[in-house]
Amino acid sequence: MAKPTVLVVDDIQGVHEMLDIVFGDAGYQVEHALRAKDALERYRAKPADVVFSDIQMPGMDGLDLLRALRELDEDVVVIMTTAFDSKHYAIESLRRGAFDYVEKPYDEDELAKTMDRALRERRKRQEAREGRGNSTNRRELERLRQELETREGELSGLTRHARELEEKLRASEDELKREKDSQRSLLKRQQDLELREDALKLMDDTLKERMQALQQRHSQQSSGGELTPEAEAALKKLRQQLDTRETELEQMQHSISEREQFLRESEESLFLKGHRRTERETERGQIRGDQEKPEQEDSRSTEELKENLA
Repeated sequence: MAKPTVLVVDDIQGVHEMLDIVFGDAGYQVEHALRAKDALERYRAKPADVVFSDIQMPGMDGLDLLRALRELDEDVVVIMTTAFDSKHYAIESLRRGAFDYVEKPYDEDELAKTMDRALRERRKRQEAREGRGNSTNRRELERLRQELETREGELSGLTRHARELEEKLRASEDELKREKDSQRSLLKRQQDLELREDALKLMDDTLKERMQALQQRHSQQSSGGELTPEAEAALKKLRQQLDTRETELEQMQHSISEREQFLRESEESLFLKGHRRTERETERGQIRGDQEKPEQEDSRSTEELKENLA
């Protein structure tokens, strides 16, 4: 176990030699400084458990050293020493935060008791500091845990909402695909109807030509005699075929008109659905951005948590 350390600060070399023996025999590791400025540098490099300092020294005195040490380490334990006729300095040092003071010449038993109390005070202050630090760490840890739980809840909600949107988008995509397939089928049927209409028109023209030819023959024969039964039958048949073709053409034109109207309505529906799909994709992009942000914040919170735990 490491020995407790005491830093002796005095401008008289003989005092160092005497205290080195006294504190060494008591089990302390003794360090020395002849000037207050040197003591401050030594403490800054390696804090001592107890500082034993004279008050009246040239340059920086013991009271200035006490103030500088307390600014450097608020838990520093300083015992001040002074001559019997300079007790007012000792009282001032207590007001400024010194742990205790002893008068010269030293009573070794009282000095040993004072050093023991100072060492216990140093340990108590260090434990209190560690307790404050642990309490702060626990509060910060609890805060980070609550924040993580909140972020996880928000992330879960965003993830659930994103899944719902993705399902809606898939359903919309399936519906759009069906609409496109239906549109392609209607376009093909319209093309077939147009081809059929052209064929019927051609047949209609042919029938009309044949009808005109038969009518001319009928006119010629009327002037010279009646039509033969075969010619009458052929003319009647042509008239029936012509009437049938005209009826089919009318039905076909009506069907084409209905298909064109359906196609226009389908295009408008597809446009509206495409617009809604774009809006949903934009919303999904925003949700994904919102998801990434909590993840980054959770990552930073986790790093802070690890640092605090360390």
